[in-house]
Amino acid sequence: MKKTPIYTLTTIHLKEDSSFPGIFDTRCVGFFFDLGVARESVEWNDLDIYECGHYPYCVIEKVEPGLYSLGREEWWYAWDREREAYVPVEKPTRFKNICNFGIG
Repeated sequence: MKKTPIYTLTTIHLKEDSSFPGIFDTRCVGFFFDLGVARESVEWNDLDIYECGHYPYCVIEKVEPGLYSLGREEWWYAWDREREAYVPVEKPTRFKNICNFGIG
């Protein structure tokens, strides 16, 4: 049986202070079966997942079926104020030891 992964979209709100890792809130806003569609959804800020400035980061994670899926493929985005859109970025170092933001 073929195992079809999903691609979760999780937005991240940061604490105002600089405590590690500085996460105040995360919200898995949805998932897709196609990575390309997931990326478009983030890049177009579908349904205002940025929520008017509340979530400066968004991560797409590939999640395999099953319990405690340890997906290691991630695509990171940060809000760019000039473009008024999420743009691809490297995973922020403050999150380097964290995984499974959406399901886990």
